[in-house]
Amino acid sequence: MKLRLLALCALMAVPVFAGRVITYTATSNVSQEEANNAAIAGVAKQISVQIEANQVMHKSETEVNGKSNFKQSYKAQNKVSSDLKIKGIEVSSVKTADGFKATANLDLDIFTADLQLKIKTLQQEVTALEEDAKKALNARNYANAIKSLEKAQPKVLLHQKALDQLSQVYPVNDSHRLHQNLAGVETMVVDRLSKIKIEGPAEQFELTKPEMPAWEVSVSDEFGPLPNFPLVARQGRQTLSERRTQDKGTATFNLRNVNFSSGPYTINVEANLPQAILRDAGIQNSIEISYTVSQTKCNVQLQCKSEANVCNAIENGLSKVSVFNSSNADVPKISAETSAQTKNTLGSLTSYNMEITLKGNNILFSRSVKGAGKNDVDALVKAINKIDFSGIKKQIGSSCK
Repeated sequence: MKLRLLALCALMAVPVFAGRVITYTATSNVSQEEANNAAIAGVAKQISVQIEANQVMHKSETEVNGKSNFKQSYKAQNKVSSDLKIKGIEVSSVKTADGFKATANLDLDIFTADLQLKIKTLQQEVTALEEDAKKALNARNYANAIKSLEKAQPKVLLHQKALDQLSQVYPVNDSHRLHQNLAGVETMVVDRLSKIKIEGPAEQFELTKPEMPAWEVSVSDEFGPLPNFPLVARQGRQTLSERRTQDKGTATFNLRNVNFSSGPYTINVEANLPQAILRDAGIQNSIEISYTVSQTKCNVQLQCKSEANVCNAIENGLSKVSVFNSSNADVPKISAETSAQTKNTLGSLTSYNMEITLKGNNILFSRSVKGAGKNDVDALVKAINKIDFSGIKKQIGSSCK
């Protein structure tokens, strides 16, 4: 049985104003390489344990057939893991009468340089963002103040993570800590926002087409009309327009494609800011702009020789824009023509290039569409259901009342 005895010892010392160094010495009666590796491994093991400053440790290791037994004269208080790359380690090798000796020294200032630089950079970035938020707040640019605070928050978490990691292997002092008051700045922003008033037009609009006349929204805070304030107009889940107030604290909305054939016939305007901030400020409720719809109705004679399902889809599409099929001989006659050409087939579905055309006296409405279905009729019906027929209404003219 081959018996090898490695005598290992490590000394850690932290001078008050000097760099912190971990030292580990190992001997081997086999080779210098083994002694070097043992010394480096010993240093590596030390940085996985939280060690009190000026603590001296002594270890002995007996290795028999690759199995090690350690004896330790100290008690480790906190086991930690580190993804820090070991750099700044120096190994000095000595040939002794009994074998080989190596001492590994790790300068923790060099070892933690990248991490300390990261901490310093995060400190500077958070401080700069906090200053940006304060300047924006003083300028009444609340959107920019919130944006700076949002950018700073994840950096605070990154700094704390880096600081926790550094504290496991290096004496942390006040210079490593993050001095910030983001919460205080956010409180001031919320307080300012809580005093904001958003006002819209008082009258109710009556629409004859899916377009609204221009109207204004005014925004003010405790200091007066508020410029550069972000607003958003929504109808249901659809965003119709985003605006910022101008110098006099007003924003003009020119909305197109509002709900016309069916409701709701309301527009909601609110501050275009994070909902959590608005909720804290108590201004998450939007103002509501309502309107009524006065639709003109048109009567036509629809002549369609396609399959019944296709003709029904066309008639239903026209009725959505208040164009109705009539038996009155005095109303305009419109003929419907459709065609579908096979493009390709995949499984049970076939894709088509399709044409839908409505013709009459001074009337021409045509759409080229692509779609897929089980057959050409199925594809045509699906395509027709998606067509907006409102463009034909202006061409019909006199039969609309």
